[in-house]
Amino acid sequence: MEVDWESLTTADQSHLYGECWPKVYFQPQVEAFKSICADAMGKDALKAALKKIVIVNKGEIYYGDRWAKFDGGVLTLDHQPCTNVDNIQERTDGLRTLLEKAL
Repeated sequence: MEVDWESLTTADQSHLYGECWPKVYFQPQVEAFKSICADAMGKDALKAALKKIVIVNKGEIYYGDRWAKFDGGVLTLDHQPCTNVDNIQERTDGLRTLLEKAL
């Protein structure tokens, strides 16, 4: 996993990082991966296809259906770190749908 910490930092919002970053970047990953890996076929497909995860905030993205891209084994999660924080399910669904189509 590669995290571009510099791109995640935003002026005057450091007090929100502890709440926001897990909800925006990490909880949706865990939930989407749990869903995909519910059986051996999904687990094997994800293991074979996923080589790297990159977390950034570069595209001014704040919707869960646009935050994930998967190309050449690299999963890139690009989302504003303190926007739509509680839309965890939307990001989970967007990520799961993307990966299911790619696998």
